[in-house]
Amino acid sequence: MENLTHAFAAITCSHAISRERPSGLTLAAAVLAANVQDVDWLPFVSSPAAGLEVHRGTMHSLLAVPLLALVVAAGVHLAARQRGNGAAPLPFRPLLGVCLAAAASHPLLDLLNPYGLRPLLPFDGTWCYGDLAGIRDPWMWLILGGSALLLSGRHAASVSTWTVLGSLIVVAALRMIPAQGTFGVVAGLVWIAGAGALLITWLRGVDPHARRAIARGGLAVTVLYVGCLVVLHQRAMSRAYTIAERTAGEHAERAVRVAAIPTVGDLSTWRGLAETERSVYRFAIPLGAASEGLVERFRSIRDPTVGALAQADATRLTRAFLSFARFAAAEVGTEDGRRVLLLADPRYDKAQPDQPRTWPVREPLDP
Repeated sequence: MENLTHAFAAITCSHAISRERPSGLTLAAAVLAANVQDVDWLPFVSSPAAGLEVHRGTMHSLLAVPLLALVVAAGVHLAARQRGNGAAPLPFRPLLGVCLAAAASHPLLDLLNPYGLRPLLPFDGTWCYGDLAGIRDPWMWLILGGSALLLSGRHAASVSTWTVLGSLIVVAALRMIPAQGTFGVVAGLVWIAGAGALLITWLRGVDPHARRAIARGGLAVTVLYVGCLVVLHQRAMSRAYTIAERTAGEHAERAVRVAAIPTVGDLSTWRGLAETERSVYRFAIPLGAASEGLVERFRSIRDPTVGALAQADATRLTRAFLSFARFAAAEVGTEDGRRVLLLADPRYDKAQPDQPRTWPVREPLDP
């Protein structure tokens, strides 16, 4: 997930496991430990191929969790001792425990979304996908962000920070939640009511002795929310199989892989994906009474006609993209008078037939 959710999770976990109220430096260490995995975005600055090769890779593996926690805890502990006042945020072992919990929360949260990760690297590169929550989730912001709000003080710096951050979160969340339809209206009102209740509670003051109970309660509500997502995902998968089998049958094909992934902010509509030996299909999965809508069809990389071109003319970018993409769509188009191999991942990419520039990967086939 995005780094704001990781930060909120780190703060909540820190309070949940710490007997004494964590210091600011301890919380900073936890937030760092929960976000340092995403430095694997940096290779994208060099090239898309380099970024795709390492993103959601070893830095997000189970093996990396204790190593990153140890590095962050040791670095913060050493920095605190060298400040000259002899005060460390915590004795090293408790600090390491906080960093370990924060670092472990990162792959757990990332595993919820359809982006995927490879938890067993460097020994096994198998991708795992939770398909339960989007990379950005307004309900996670409400639950974990609300917990972090209640756990923070009400001094001037905290009030200023939460005024700015809270305003941005509210605006972003209400833009993600649909503005129309029964679900959108109800969900928007519920989200605003929840945010308002949290704000009022914080302004009235929170009993310091309830700190660990609040943190653990926030984590428990998060687990309950994930459980609700599991139920919704099962319903979406059932409908996805029905639509996939019907659509594939209409083209004399057989669905070999089917997935249902969440739509950011809209729990009532999921995105269906199905792959056959020749095609990739993308379609909406409404869980209510809404109609299914249009089914988009792409040529699959499994199709021998384009698969052979991808293998024969595979550049570093093509290889990296195919190792990262989950449902790889492929096409041969024409751009500036030359043939190009077009590649896209229908999970996210908005590729359109006969519009080469809408495809994220365009590899020239002609000199």
